[in-house]
Amino acid sequence: MTDNWLNLSEASAYTRLSARTLRRAIQAGRLRSSQTTGKHLFRKSYLNRFLLFGKIRLKSDERRELEELR
Repeated sequence: MTDNWLNLSEASAYTRLSARTLRRAIQAGRLRSSQTTGKHLFRKSYLNRFLLFGKIRLKSDERRELEELR
Protein backbone atom coordinates (compact mmCIF):
# COMPACT_ATOMS: atom_id res chain seq x y z
CA MET A 1 0.00 0.00 0.00
CA THR A 2 1.32 3.43 -0.87
CA ASP A 3 1.58 5.58 2.21
CA ASN A 4 0.53 8.99 0.89
CA TRP A 5 1.49 12.21 2.64
CA LEU A 6 -1.27 14.71 3.44
CA ASN A 7 -0.97 18.33 4.51
CA LEU A 8 -2.93 19.64 7.49
CA SER A 9 -6.05 20.61 5.56
CA GLU A 10 -6.11 17.31 3.66
CA ALA A 11 -5.57 15.39 6.92
CA SER A 12 -8.41 17.34 8.49
CA ALA A 13 -10.74 16.40 5.63
CA TYR A 14 -9.57 12.77 5.64
CA THR A 15 -10.12 12.33 9.41
CA ARG A 16 -13.09 14.72 9.69
CA LEU A 17 -11.28 16.32 12.63
CA SER A 18 -10.47 20.01 12.85
CA ALA A 19 -6.95 21.24 12.19
CA ARG A 20 -6.88 22.45 15.79
CA THR A 21 -7.67 18.96 17.09
CA LEU A 22 -4.87 17.50 14.97
CA ARG A 23 -2.42 20.14 16.24
CA ARG A 24 -3.41 19.38 19.86
CA ALA A 25 -2.83 15.65 19.25
CA ILE A 26 0.65 16.44 17.88
CA GLN A 27 1.44 18.61 20.91
CA ALA A 28 0.23 15.85 23.26
CA GLY A 29 2.44 13.30 21.47
CA ARG A 30 -0.51 11.23 20.30
CA LEU A 31 -0.07 11.92 16.57
CA ARG A 32 3.08 11.96 14.46
CA SER A 33 3.79 14.44 11.71
CA SER A 34 6.76 15.57 9.67
CA GLN A 35 7.78 19.20 9.53
CA THR A 36 10.76 19.00 7.19
CA THR A 37 9.07 21.45 4.83
CA GLY A 38 8.05 23.78 7.65
CA LYS A 39 4.45 22.56 7.50
CA HIS A 40 2.82 19.55 9.12
CA LEU A 41 2.67 16.54 6.82
CA PHE A 42 0.97 13.31 7.83
CA ARG A 43 1.24 9.79 6.49
CA LYS A 44 -2.14 8.14 6.11
CA SER A 45 -0.86 5.33 8.34
CA TYR A 46 -0.20 7.87 11.14
CA LEU A 47 -3.75 9.16 10.82
CA ASN A 48 -5.33 5.69 10.65
CA ARG A 49 -3.40 4.61 13.75
CA PHE A 50 -4.47 7.75 15.58
CA LEU A 51 -8.11 7.30 14.61
CA LEU A 52 -8.20 3.65 15.63
CA PHE A 53 -6.13 3.71 18.78
CA GLY A 54 -5.32 7.33 19.65
CA LYS A 55 -1.62 6.67 20.11
CA ILE A 56 1.68 6.42 18.28
CA ARG A 57 2.95 3.02 19.40
CA LEU A 58 0.80 -0.04 18.98
CA LYS A 59 0.78 -3.34 20.80
CA SER A 60 1.28 -6.40 18.61
CA ASP A 61 -2.44 -7.30 18.57
CA GLU A 62 -3.35 -3.71 17.64
CA ARG A 63 -0.76 -3.79 14.85
CA ARG A 64 -2.29 -7.01 13.45
CA GLU A 65 -5.75 -5.43 13.56
CA LEU A 66 -4.51 -2.41 11.65
CA GLU A 67 -2.82 -4.63 9.04
CA GLU A 68 -6.09 -6.50 8.49
CA LEU A 69 -7.77 -3.21 7.55
CA ARG A 70 -5.30 -2.50 4.74
